Amino acid sequence: MKKNMLRSVWIWVVLLAIAVMVPREVPGCSTFALRKGDGLLFGRNFDFFTGGGAILANPRGLAKTALVFPGENAASWTALYGSVTFNQVGREFPMGGMNEAGLVVEMMWHYTAAYPERDARPGMMELQWIQHLLDTCASVAEAAVAVEKVRIMPMGSRLHFHLLDPRGDEAIVEFIGGKARFYAGKDLPVPALTNQTYEECLAARSAFRDFGGSKPLHATINDPDRFVALAAAVQRPGKEKRMLERAWAILEEVHCDIRENPTQWRLVYDPRKLEIHIRTLKNPALRRVRLKDFSFACADGVKALDLDEGSGDLGKLFAGYSPAFNEGLVKRTFAAYRQAGFQEGISDMHLAFMAAYPNGMTCR
Repeated sequence: MKKNMLRSVWIWVVLLAIAVMVPREVPGCSTFALRKGDGLLFGRNFDFFTGGGAILANPRGLAKTALVFPGENAASWTALYGSVTFNQVGREFPMGGMNEAGLVVEMMWHYTAAYPERDARPGMMELQWIQHLLDTCASVAEAAVAVEKVRIMPMGSRLHFHLLDPRGDEAIVEFIGGKARFYAGKDLPVPALTNQTYEECLAARSAFRDFGGSKPLHATINDPDRFVALAAAVQRPGKEKRMLERAWAILEEVHCDIRENPTQWRLVYDPRKLEIHIRTLKNPALRRVRLKDFSFACADGVKALDLDEGSGDLGKLFAGYSPAFNEGLVKRTFAAYRQAGFQEGISDMHLAFMAAYPNGMTCR
Protein backbone atom coordinates (compact mmCIF):
# COMPACT_ATOMS: atom_id res chain seq x y z
CA MET A 1 0.00 0.00 0.00
CA LYS A 2 2.74 2.44 0.96
CA LYS A 3 4.67 1.58 -2.22
CA ASN A 4 1.61 2.35 -4.39
CA MET A 5 1.05 5.66 -2.62
CA LEU A 6 4.66 6.67 -3.21
CA ARG A 7 4.34 5.73 -6.87
CA SER A 8 1.26 7.95 -7.17
CA VAL A 9 3.16 10.84 -5.62
CA TRP A 10 5.95 10.34 -8.15
CA ILE A 11 3.50 10.44 -11.03
CA TRP A 12 1.82 13.61 -9.86
CA VAL A 13 5.19 15.26 -9.32
CA VAL A 14 6.02 14.66 -12.97
CA LEU A 15 2.63 15.94 -14.11
CA LEU A 16 3.05 19.11 -12.07
CA ALA A 17 6.58 19.61 -13.36
CA ILE A 18 5.47 19.29 -16.97
CA ALA A 19 2.44 21.52 -16.45
CA VAL A 20 4.62 24.44 -15.42
CA MET A 21 6.75 23.94 -18.51
CA VAL A 22 3.93 25.09 -20.82
CA PRO A 23 4.89 28.62 -21.86
CA ARG A 24 2.75 31.61 -22.59
CA GLU A 25 2.09 32.60 -26.23
CA VAL A 26 5.29 34.60 -26.65
CA PRO A 27 8.30 34.42 -28.99
CA GLY A 28 10.28 31.29 -28.35
CA CYS A 29 13.51 29.47 -29.08
CA SER A 30 15.58 29.00 -32.23
CA THR A 31 17.96 26.31 -33.52
CA PHE A 32 19.97 25.90 -36.71
CA ALA A 33 22.79 23.90 -38.26
CA LEU A 34 25.69 25.68 -39.95
CA ARG A 35 28.04 24.02 -42.47
CA LYS A 36 31.20 25.30 -44.12
CA GLY A 37 33.85 23.00 -45.58
CA ASP A 38 34.71 20.48 -42.88
CA GLY A 39 33.08 22.64 -40.20
CA LEU A 40 29.75 21.75 -38.64
CA LEU A 41 28.00 23.67 -35.85
CA PHE A 42 24.60 23.65 -34.17
CA GLY A 43 23.30 26.89 -32.66
CA ARG A 44 20.58 27.25 -30.05
CA ASN A 45 18.81 30.17 -28.32
CA PHE A 46 16.78 29.27 -25.24
CA ASP A 47 14.15 31.97 -24.67
CA PHE A 48 12.24 31.68 -21.41
CA PHE A 49 11.21 33.68 -18.38
CA THR A 50 13.92 32.10 -16.21
CA GLY A 51 17.46 31.09 -17.09
CA GLY A 52 18.63 29.20 -14.02
CA GLY A 53 19.99 25.74 -14.70
CA ALA A 54 22.83 23.27 -14.48
CA ILE A 55 25.29 21.57 -16.82
CA LEU A 56 25.50 17.86 -16.10
CA ALA A 57 28.05 15.32 -17.33
CA ASN A 58 26.10 12.04 -17.35
CA PRO A 59 28.02 8.74 -17.33
CA ARG A 60 27.55 5.74 -19.56
CA GLY A 61 26.61 2.40 -17.97
CA LEU A 62 23.82 3.73 -15.75
CA ALA A 63 20.64 1.63 -15.64
CA LYS A 64 17.42 3.67 -15.88
CA THR A 65 13.65 3.19 -15.81
CA ALA A 66 11.34 5.93 -17.04
CA LEU A 67 8.80 7.67 -14.85
CA VAL A 68 5.33 6.96 -16.26
CA PHE A 69 1.58 7.00 -15.63
CA PRO A 70 -0.05 4.16 -13.65
CA GLY A 71 -0.60 1.20 -15.95
CA GLU A 72 2.00 2.38 -18.46
CA ASN A 73 4.77 0.13 -19.72
CA ALA A 74 7.84 2.04 -18.49
CA ALA A 75 10.84 2.09 -20.78
CA SER A 76 14.05 0.71 -19.27
CA TRP A 77 17.53 1.09 -20.72
CA THR A 78 21.21 1.34 -19.90
CA ALA A 79 23.15 4.40 -21.03
CA LEU A 80 25.57 3.41 -23.79
CA TYR A 81 27.06 6.89 -24.13
CA GLY A 82 28.07 9.62 -21.75
CA SER A 83 26.57 13.06 -22.38
CA VAL A 84 26.65 16.70 -21.36
CA THR A 85 23.19 18.15 -20.85
CA PHE A 86 21.53 21.43 -19.87
CA ASN A 87 18.95 20.88 -17.17
CA GLN A 88 16.49 23.17 -15.47
CA VAL A 89 13.88 20.95 -13.78
CA GLY A 90 16.36 18.40 -12.46
CA ARG A 91 18.68 15.61 -13.46
CA GLU A 92 17.43 13.18 -16.15
CA PHE A 93 15.06 15.84 -17.57
CA PRO A 94 17.29 17.94 -19.87
CA MET A 95 16.32 20.70 -22.27
CA GLY A 96 19.03 19.42 -24.60
CA GLY A 97 22.61 18.28 -24.88
CA MET A 98 25.27 16.31 -26.77
CA ASN A 99 26.66 12.85 -26.16
CA GLU A 100 30.21 11.54 -26.58
CA ALA A 101 29.34 10.16 -30.02
CA GLY A 102 28.59 13.73 -31.13
CA LEU A 103 24.78 13.44 -31.34
CA VAL A 104 23.04 16.72 -30.47
CA VAL A 105 19.39 16.77 -29.37
CA GLU A 106 17.53 19.99 -28.58
CA MET A 107 13.86 20.77 -28.00
CA MET A 108 11.58 23.74 -28.60
CA TRP A 109 7.99 24.58 -27.82
CA HIS A 110 5.53 23.39 -30.44
CA TYR A 111 2.05 24.52 -29.50
CA THR A 112 0.17 22.13 -31.80
CA ALA A 113 2.13 18.98 -30.94
CA ALA A 114 0.01 15.91 -30.21
CA TYR A 115 1.81 12.80 -28.96
CA PRO A 116 0.71 9.19 -29.64
CA GLU A 117 -2.05 7.64 -27.60
CA ARG A 118 -1.15 4.76 -25.31
CA ASP A 119 -0.09 1.60 -27.15
CA ALA A 120 2.11 -1.44 -26.53
CA ARG A 121 5.37 0.50 -26.76
CA PRO A 122 7.19 1.50 -23.56
CA GLY A 123 6.71 5.15 -22.67
CA MET A 124 8.45 8.12 -21.10
CA MET A 125 7.94 11.84 -20.67
CA GLU A 126 9.15 14.44 -23.17
CA LEU A 127 12.29 15.68 -21.45
CA GLN A 128 13.36 12.21 -20.40
CA TRP A 129 13.04 11.20 -24.06
CA ILE A 130 15.88 13.63 -24.82
CA GLN A 131 18.09 11.91 -22.24
CA HIS A 132 17.08 8.52 -23.62
CA LEU A 133 18.22 9.47 -27.14
CA LEU A 134 21.53 10.81 -25.84
CA ASP A 135 22.00 7.67 -23.74
CA THR A 136 21.30 5.17 -26.49
CA CYS A 137 21.92 6.68 -29.95
CA ALA A 138 25.17 7.55 -31.73
CA SER A 139 23.57 9.01 -34.85
CA VAL A 140 20.45 10.51 -36.37
CA ALA A 141 19.85 7.19 -38.12
CA GLU A 142 19.77 5.36 -34.78
CA ALA A 143 17.49 8.05 -33.35
CA ALA A 144 15.06 7.43 -36.23
CA VAL A 145 14.75 3.82 -35.08
CA ALA A 146 14.35 4.85 -31.43
CA VAL A 147 11.50 7.20 -32.36
CA GLU A 148 9.47 4.17 -33.42
CA LYS A 149 10.44 1.90 -30.52
CA VAL A 150 9.48 4.13 -27.60
CA ARG A 151 6.58 6.50 -27.08
CA ILE A 152 6.34 9.93 -25.54
CA MET A 153 3.39 9.98 -23.16
CA PRO A 154 0.70 12.57 -24.06
CA MET A 155 1.26 15.21 -21.38
CA GLY A 156 1.06 18.99 -21.10
CA SER A 157 4.43 20.05 -22.50
CA ARG A 158 4.19 20.27 -26.28
CA LEU A 159 7.60 20.05 -27.92
CA HIS A 160 9.39 19.28 -31.14
CA PHE A 161 13.02 18.33 -31.55
CA HIS A 162 16.09 19.14 -33.66
CA LEU A 163 18.91 16.60 -34.04
CA LEU A 164 22.38 16.69 -35.62
CA ASP A 165 25.25 14.20 -35.65
CA PRO A 166 28.96 14.55 -36.60
CA ARG A 167 28.39 13.04 -40.06
CA GLY A 168 26.22 16.06 -40.79
CA ASP A 169 23.01 14.04 -40.76
CA GLU A 170 20.20 16.15 -39.39
CA ALA A 171 16.56 15.61 -38.45
CA ILE A 172 13.54 17.38 -37.07
CA VAL A 173 11.05 15.27 -35.11
CA GLU A 174 7.49 16.46 -34.65
CA PHE A 175 4.35 14.79 -33.36
CA ILE A 176 1.29 15.74 -35.40
CA GLY A 177 -2.11 14.17 -34.79
CA GLY A 178 -0.58 11.48 -32.61
CA LYS A 179 1.98 10.36 -35.18
CA ALA A 180 5.72 11.02 -35.40
CA ARG A 181 7.02 12.97 -38.38
CA PHE A 182 10.72 12.60 -39.05
CA TYR A 183 12.15 15.19 -41.44
CA ALA A 184 15.60 14.41 -42.84
CA GLY A 185 17.53 14.55 -46.11
CA LYS A 186 15.55 16.14 -48.94
CA ASP A 187 12.59 16.60 -46.59
CA LEU A 188 14.67 19.04 -44.54
CA PRO A 189 15.68 21.80 -46.99
CA VAL A 190 16.21 24.44 -44.29
CA PRO A 191 18.49 23.43 -41.37
CA ALA A 192 16.55 25.44 -38.78
CA LEU A 193 13.64 25.19 -36.38
CA THR A 194 11.54 27.62 -34.35
CA ASN A 195 8.11 27.07 -32.82
CA GLN A 196 5.61 26.48 -35.61
CA THR A 197 5.17 23.26 -37.51
CA TYR A 198 8.16 22.79 -39.83
CA GLU A 199 5.94 22.54 -42.92
CA GLU A 200 4.12 25.76 -41.99
CA CYS A 201 7.43 27.58 -41.66
CA LEU A 202 8.68 26.28 -45.01
CA ALA A 203 5.48 27.37 -46.71
CA ALA A 204 5.76 30.88 -45.26
CA ARG A 205 9.10 31.61 -46.92
CA SER A 206 7.55 32.67 -50.23
CA ALA A 207 6.03 35.76 -48.64
CA PHE A 208 9.44 37.19 -47.67
CA ARG A 209 12.21 39.01 -49.45
CA ASP A 210 15.09 36.72 -50.44
CA PHE A 211 12.44 34.07 -51.18
CA GLY A 212 10.34 35.82 -53.83
CA GLY A 213 7.97 37.86 -51.67
CA SER A 214 7.81 41.43 -50.39
CA LYS A 215 7.70 41.08 -46.61
CA PRO A 216 10.99 42.26 -45.04
CA LEU A 217 13.13 39.94 -42.99
CA HIS A 218 13.09 40.55 -39.23
CA ALA A 219 9.67 42.23 -39.44
CA THR A 220 8.97 40.72 -36.01
CA ILE A 221 10.58 38.11 -33.77
CA ASN A 222 7.50 35.89 -33.97
CA ASP A 223 7.05 32.84 -36.16
CA PRO A 224 7.30 32.46 -39.09
CA ASP A 225 9.40 35.65 -39.30
CA ARG A 226 12.12 34.24 -37.06
CA PHE A 227 12.31 30.98 -39.01
CA VAL A 228 12.63 32.79 -42.34
CA ALA A 229 15.34 35.03 -40.89
CA LEU A 230 17.23 31.87 -39.92
CA ALA A 231 16.65 30.34 -43.36
CA ALA A 232 18.19 33.43 -44.97
CA ALA A 233 21.06 33.63 -42.48
CA VAL A 234 22.28 30.04 -42.84
CA GLN A 235 22.44 30.30 -46.64
CA ARG A 236 24.05 33.75 -46.70
CA PRO A 237 27.86 33.96 -46.84
CA GLY A 238 29.05 35.40 -43.56
CA LYS A 239 31.51 38.25 -43.15
CA GLU A 240 33.00 36.61 -40.08
CA LYS A 241 36.35 34.84 -40.46
CA ARG A 242 35.47 31.95 -38.17
CA MET A 243 32.40 29.69 -38.17
CA LEU A 244 31.96 30.14 -34.44
CA GLU A 245 31.75 33.90 -34.87
CA ARG A 246 29.17 33.35 -37.60
CA ALA A 247 27.10 31.13 -35.34
CA TRP A 248 27.10 33.77 -32.58
CA ALA A 249 26.08 36.42 -35.13
CA ILE A 250 23.11 34.33 -36.29
CA LEU A 251 21.99 33.74 -32.69
CA GLU A 252 22.16 37.49 -32.17
CA GLU A 253 19.98 38.07 -35.25
CA VAL A 254 17.13 36.01 -33.80
CA HIS A 255 17.56 36.70 -30.10
CA CYS A 256 14.68 37.94 -27.95
CA ASP A 257 14.99 40.84 -25.52
CA ILE A 258 11.37 40.96 -24.41
CA ARG A 259 11.51 41.33 -20.64
CA GLU A 260 9.05 38.52 -19.94
CA ASN A 261 10.78 36.02 -22.20
CA PRO A 262 14.38 36.98 -23.03
CA THR A 263 17.05 34.80 -24.56
CA GLN A 264 18.53 33.15 -21.49
CA TRP A 265 21.01 30.67 -23.00
CA ARG A 266 23.03 30.84 -26.20
CA LEU A 267 24.70 27.55 -27.07
CA VAL A 268 26.87 26.49 -30.00
CA TYR A 269 27.62 22.78 -30.31
CA ASP A 270 30.55 21.43 -32.31
CA PRO A 271 29.68 17.73 -32.80
CA ARG A 272 32.98 16.95 -34.55
CA LYS A 273 35.28 18.53 -32.01
CA LEU A 274 32.92 17.45 -29.19
CA GLU A 275 32.78 20.95 -27.72
CA ILE A 276 29.95 23.17 -26.50
CA HIS A 277 30.31 26.94 -26.38
CA ILE A 278 28.10 28.76 -23.88
CA ARG A 279 26.84 32.22 -23.09
CA THR A 280 24.01 33.05 -20.68
CA LEU A 281 22.11 36.21 -19.91
CA LYS A 282 23.63 36.32 -16.42
CA ASN A 283 27.12 35.38 -17.60
CA PRO A 284 27.68 36.53 -21.21
CA ALA A 285 31.39 35.62 -21.15
CA LEU A 286 32.29 33.01 -23.76
CA ARG A 287 32.80 29.64 -22.07
CA ARG A 288 33.46 26.14 -23.32
CA VAL A 289 32.77 22.56 -22.25
CA ARG A 290 34.97 19.89 -23.89
CA LEU A 291 33.62 16.37 -23.63
CA LYS A 292 37.20 15.03 -23.60
CA ASP A 293 37.54 16.53 -20.10
CA PHE A 294 35.20 13.83 -18.71
CA SER A 295 35.78 10.10 -18.41
CA PHE A 296 32.02 9.33 -18.45
CA ALA A 297 32.86 6.15 -16.53
CA CYS A 298 29.91 5.03 -14.49
CA ALA A 299 32.08 4.56 -11.42
CA ASP A 300 33.08 8.23 -11.60
CA GLY A 301 29.44 9.30 -11.31
CA VAL A 302 27.64 12.39 -12.55
CA LYS A 303 29.50 15.72 -12.62
CA ALA A 304 27.68 19.03 -12.18
CA LEU A 305 28.13 22.78 -12.54
CA ASP A 306 25.79 25.74 -12.21
CA LEU A 307 25.09 27.02 -15.72
CA ASP A 308 26.00 30.63 -14.91
CA GLU A 309 29.35 29.87 -13.28
CA GLY A 310 32.90 30.08 -14.52
CA SER A 311 34.89 31.40 -17.47
CA GLY A 312 37.01 29.88 -20.22
CA ASP A 313 37.20 26.07 -20.22
CA LEU A 314 34.77 24.79 -17.62
CA GLY A 315 35.84 21.15 -17.28
CA LYS A 316 38.01 21.75 -14.25
CA LEU A 317 35.15 23.48 -12.42
CA PHE A 318 32.73 20.54 -12.44
CA ALA A 319 32.23 18.85 -9.09
CA GLY A 320 30.82 15.51 -8.09
CA TYR A 321 27.04 15.49 -8.30
CA SER A 322 25.07 15.07 -5.09
CA PRO A 323 21.37 14.72 -4.25
CA ALA A 324 21.70 18.07 -2.47
CA PHE A 325 22.81 19.70 -5.75
CA ASN A 326 19.75 18.37 -7.57
CA GLU A 327 17.46 19.37 -4.73
CA GLY A 328 18.86 22.89 -4.84
CA LEU A 329 18.39 23.08 -8.62
CA VAL A 330 14.77 21.92 -8.41
CA LYS A 331 13.97 24.32 -5.58
CA ARG A 332 15.51 27.32 -7.36
CA THR A 333 13.74 26.53 -10.61
CA PHE A 334 10.35 26.09 -9.02
CA ALA A 335 10.82 29.22 -6.95
CA ALA A 336 11.22 31.09 -10.24
CA TYR A 337 8.17 29.32 -11.65
CA ARG A 338 6.11 30.27 -8.61
CA GLN A 339 7.22 33.88 -8.89
CA ALA A 340 5.98 33.87 -12.48
CA GLY A 341 2.62 32.45 -11.36
CA PHE A 342 3.18 28.85 -12.47
CA GLN A 343 1.98 26.08 -10.13
CA GLU A 344 2.23 28.19 -7.03
CA GLY A 345 0.54 25.46 -5.03
CA ILE A 346 3.10 22.71 -5.61
CA SER A 347 4.37 21.63 -2.23
CA ASP A 348 7.93 21.31 -0.95
CA MET A 349 7.27 17.60 -0.44
CA HIS A 350 6.49 17.18 -4.14
CA LEU A 351 9.71 18.99 -5.03
CA ALA A 352 11.68 16.73 -2.71
CA PHE A 353 10.28 13.64 -4.44
CA MET A 354 11.10 15.04 -7.85
CA ALA A 355 14.66 15.89 -6.87
CA ALA A 356 15.16 12.40 -5.42
CA TYR A 357 13.99 10.57 -8.56
CA PRO A 358 17.51 9.74 -9.89
CA ASN A 359 18.86 8.57 -6.54
CA GLY A 360 18.06 4.89 -7.08
CA MET A 361 19.90 4.57 -10.39
CA THR A 362 22.84 2.18 -10.35
CA CYS A 363 25.69 1.17 -12.65
CA ARG A 364 25.26 -1.96 -14.70
